[in-house]
Amino acid sequence: SLTGKGVASISPPVSRVVLSGYLGDRVEGDIEDSVARLTDREREVLQLIAEGKTNKEVAGVLSVSINTVETHRKHIMEKLDLHNTAELVRFAIRTKIVH
Repeated sequence: SLTGKGVASISPPVSRVVLSGYLGDRVEGDIEDSVARLTDREREVLQLIAEGKTNKEVAGVLSVSINTVETHRKHIMEKLDLHNTAELVRFAIRTKIVH
């Protein structure tokens, strides 16, 4: 439908589908660049977190402190613009870092 100013309006369900399609396309195009921004250690940390390991378990596997794992996790989330563990796991699955 058109609003009074001649601008098309889209129902909320349709706008969510359009937006998620747009964001999905954008993310697909940026995935390789995003992964390339991670250091090898950050990729290791991401993989272990996505496999369900706690920060303490990751620290044990990599023989580093929990603080170091938390710092890596923070950098990963900043570089990839992710905001929680679920998003980290989805990213890792989408990029085939874990299966």
